[in-house]
Amino acid sequence: MSQPEDKDAKLRKAGKAILASTYEHLKKHGLGREDAREALQAALEYVAAHLDGKISPSASAHGGEGESAAHSQLPMEVVAKGGTVESYTGCLLGLALGDAVGVASYGHQVESLGELNRALGAQRPPVDEHLITASGPLALQLPGGQFGLPLGCWSDRTAAAMCTAQSMVAVGRHDPVDVLLRLLRLYRTGVGGCRPGMCPGLDAPTIESLEAFERYASQGGKRIYGRTAPAIDSSAALARVPPIVLLMAPSAPAACLAAAAENTRTTHNSTATMDASRYLAAVLAGIVVSAGRTPPAQIKELVLASRYAPAPDVWGSKPLSRDARDIADGSFRTKECPRVLRDSASEVLAQALWALLEASSFEHGIERLLQHRAGRAALSVYGALAGALFGAASLPKAWIQRVRNKEQLSNLAASLLDAAHAPPPAPPAAVPPLASPISDSAGG
Repeated sequence: MSQPEDKDAKLRKAGKAILASTYEHLKKHGLGREDAREALQAALEYVAAHLDGKISPSASAHGGEGESAAHSQLPMEVVAKGGTVESYTGCLLGLALGDAVGVASYGHQVESLGELNRALGAQRPPVDEHLITASGPLALQLPGGQFGLPLGCWSDRTAAAMCTAQSMVAVGRHDPVDVLLRLLRLYRTGVGGCRPGMCPGLDAPTIESLEAFERYASQGGKRIYGRTAPAIDSSAALARVPPIVLLMAPSAPAACLAAAAENTRTTHNSTATMDASRYLAAVLAGIVVSAGRTPPAQIKELVLASRYAPAPDVWGSKPLSRDARDIADGSFRTKECPRVLRDSASEVLAQALWALLEASSFEHGIERLLQHRAGRAALSVYGALAGALFGAASLPKAWIQRVRNKEQLSNLAASLLDAAHAPPPAPPAAVPPLASPISDSAGG
C-alpha cells in the first residue's frame, strides 16, 4: 500500500474515533442532534490544542504535571451549558500573561509588546535567569521587573488564582476554607509562586486575613473571615474570581456570583470589593457560556451591555453597591482609560472592561492598557476576560512561551472544564482542620 493510502487510512481511523467518542459523550449527557455540530467543533479544538502543545497529554486530571490524565482521553470537552478548552485555557493563560506583562513593564514607559521586548532586550535570552538584559539606552544588566522577578514570571495575582483553581478542581466546588489553606501555604512557604520561599505582591489585607485565619484555625475555630479591621477596597481578590467562574458558570451562574463575593470576603470585607468581584464574575460567566457558539464581537456586545446579568434577577435580589453599579451602567465607556488612584477593585475592573471594549484582539487590549500605564492588577483581569473571549490561540505566542508554568495553567484549565460538567460532589461533614494535608501537585 502506498504512503498516501497509509496516511488516509490513519486519518479515517482517527476521524471515526473522534466521532465515536463524541457520540458517546452526547448520549451520556442526554444531548441531542442540535448539539452535535458544537460538540464536533469542540472536539476538533481540543485535538488541535493537544497537537499544538497547549495541553499536555501527560497532565493529570487535577492539573498536575507528569501524571496520566483522565481528561486527555476525551477529545470532546463541552456540553449544552457551554465551555470550551480554548476559552478556559485562554482565560487562565491570559490572566498569567497579563500579570507577567505588568510585572515586566513596571518602571518602563512602553506602549506595545514590541517596545517592551526592545526595552528588555527580550529578543535574546537573559544572561542569568534573575536578570533581564536591556538594550539601547539601557544597555546594562537590570534586575527583573517588579519585585525583581525574571521575565515571564507573574505575581501574587496569578499565584492566588492558581491556588483557587487547584482547590476548585480538588474539592469540586467552592470551599473557602480549602482556598484559604492553600493561600496560607503560599504566603508561608511560597509554594505555588514564582519565587521560592515567598510570594511577592500579597497586599496587607490578604496577609492580615491569612494570619488571623491561621490563629483561629490553630485554636480549633471555624471562623474564615478573620480580618476585623475596617474594610479596605482593594483589587487583590479579583484574580481569584476566574477559577470560580470556570467551574460554576456552566451549571450555576447565579451561585457563581455569590461564591465570588464569598471568596473575596475572606480577605477583603469591603462591600465595594465584593460587588466588583460579583460583576467581574457576571461578565466572565457570560463570556464562558457563550464561547465557541457566538462570535467574540457579539459576546462582547452582550456582556458589556448595561447591567448585564448571566441569570435572572441576580441584581434585583441583591443590588450592586454604588461603585459597581456605576460600572454596570457603563461608566467605563470613556474616550480615555479610567484612572486608578487607589487600586480599588472597581477602578481596576473599570480599566479592564474599558480595554475589553476597545480591543479588537487580545494583544490590542494589552497594548491599550500599556499606553495608559496600567499595572498588573488591570492587565491580569483584562487578560482573563480577553483570553476567555478570544481564546488561547489568540495569545501572543512569543509571550506565552515566556510565561512561567504555562503547562500547569493549561492543565488546570482543562481540569476545571472537566469538573464543571461532572456531577456535583457531596458537601463535607465538617470544616477541615488547619493541618489538613494539601499535596504540592497542581491539583491536590
